[in-house]
Amino acid sequence: PSLTLIQNEIGVTPIVSLWKECYADDEARRDGSGDNGSITAITETRDSENWKKINILLYASYFGTLTNFDSERGWSIIHAVLSCPDDLPGLLNLVLRIQPDAAKCVDKNGWLPLHFACCCPKIKTRDFQALVQTFPSAAAVLGPTGRYPLMLAIENRKTWSDGLRSLFYAFPEVLQIKDKLSGMYPFMMAAIGDHSSLTTIHELILCCPEMVRSQHCI
Repeated sequence: PSLTLIQNEIGVTPIVSLWKECYADDEARRDGSGDNGSITAITETRDSENWKKINILLYASYFGTLTNFDSERGWSIIHAVLSCPDDLPGLLNLVLRIQPDAAKCVDKNGWLPLHFACCCPKIKTRDFQALVQTFPSAAAVLGPTGRYPLMLAIENRKTWSDGLRSLFYAFPEVLQIKDKLSGMYPFMMAAIGDHSSLTTIHELILCCPEMVRSQHCI
């Protein structure tokens, strides 16, 4: 299984090579645009041999083994895509199109794919938004560390434009909930650190100004 992460002489791993060969050169498939024929082709890939190979390689890189591949329930391909050290542009978007239920799968540690995405620095804003739109209820689910997705995203320095906006509209009430670990409200968490975003802080306050005026915040 460790071979899935070994690079060839030009620095490409097997999963990257397969992904590029099958999909990356097809712009219509990569970004979900194109005519109805392209969309039909995307939906048919779930049963294709190449799609099965991609699942096997991602599973092996995620678990470090192929044991129980056919029966494993505590994962989804989205967990594996987000955990993969390789950049696989367009793959997450494709997964959400042909396996949308994967966005609802909780791994053995209690993490939904959205929890993973909030901690993932490499995820593209478009893919993050697509994940939230596929299963918006995930924004209201506490992760195993006791934090909601928006709080995880703030902790991992996501800004209003690259993820927090989507999480807020999926679960607006989160702005009125204190983080169990820090004891702070989301707008307070966003203000911590040398690299905090003024725009993000401003937008969070605009969405819930009463939290700033409340004496409970002091």
